[in-house]
Amino acid sequence: MLSIEQIDWLGAYQLAPIATMNFFTTLAAMGKSPFTTKAKTILFDEVKNAASQAKILPRNAEFPVGKKDGVKQQAVTPDIIKDSQVFSAADDIETVPGQVYLQGKPVSNADKKRNDRIQKLKTSIEEKREAVSAEMFFKQTYTSEDGTVLNFTKGATASLTAAKGFDAEARAQETAYQKENKMYPTHRFISFDVYDKLVAIEEAKPNSLSATTLGAEKIGNQEIQYMLRGGKKYYVLPDAVDCKGNPLTSTKQLILFNTNALMPAYAGLANVVNGKPSMEEADVIIRETSANEKTTAAETLGESAYVTLPVIPKAIRFCTFDVLANLK
Repeated sequence: MLSIEQIDWLGAYQLAPIATMNFFTTLAAMGKSPFTTKAKTILFDEVKNAASQAKILPRNAEFPVGKKDGVKQQAVTPDIIKDSQVFSAADDIETVPGQVYLQGKPVSNADKKRNDRIQKLKTSIEEKREAVSAEMFFKQTYTSEDGTVLNFTKGATASLTAAKGFDAEARAQETAYQKENKMYPTHRFISFDVYDKLVAIEEAKPNSLSATTLGAEKIGNQEIQYMLRGGKKYYVLPDAVDCKGNPLTSTKQLILFNTNALMPAYAGLANVVNGKPSMEEADVIIRETSANEKTTAAETLGESAYVTLPVIPKAIRFCTFDVLANLK
């Protein structure tokens, strides 16, 4: 059980602004509650049951197969996403209120410094969560810190000639998507180069952009450009990195996506309260170590055992235009 102090720290964590992009994390979490467990290992059967009960996974549908080194896996043990901020015992001595004002309220220097540490932890944790979510979106894989890769069933793919024009190709792919998944896509994404090509086509017409509306919308804390064509919105997919920091880019693509495709999941986190160890069912834990007797240094620790799991991989459909110059 979390201590009163830890609950207070988590409150500060939730209030801290997200200083890193969280587009893919937000996309994976839309419209559903995350799967959580106290165990260090997440069993796929348990995720399947939770998704079925929440009516995310269709009845009698199988959870996608995960393989590591070609061997089927029944579970995943997420890495602990963690960071720490060292502070001196002197930081907690400065407790005189009124020296600092935040949102019109006086706070102690100690509280401000603690909140600054928590903000840095949140930035680090959210950055790694975003990488995990982006890798699962683009590649349906999870790469652990030791370099091993868990490969899941891939999303659907299609090769487009663009001979019929973008709108006709998009309609055909959406029809195929609906037949395969028995659902509509909740989001339609296009890569930057497709967006630029479509804008150029419209600008070349006598009535520039007469049939197309351009705009921007926030998803998570990221402003995403979009194009409205024929009453349907096509978002421009942002670039991202995978768990190893390698760039994940999309080119010449139309991607159809339903938020039921992915589910965020959290494994249990080890905790210590009053010298007693326990496992917590939580998305993140903030705790502090005791000060070192010689250096007086202590640490504020932030930990999360996050992974994004594919529930319906085919609900991500990657449609690639063979030759972008043919687009019309």
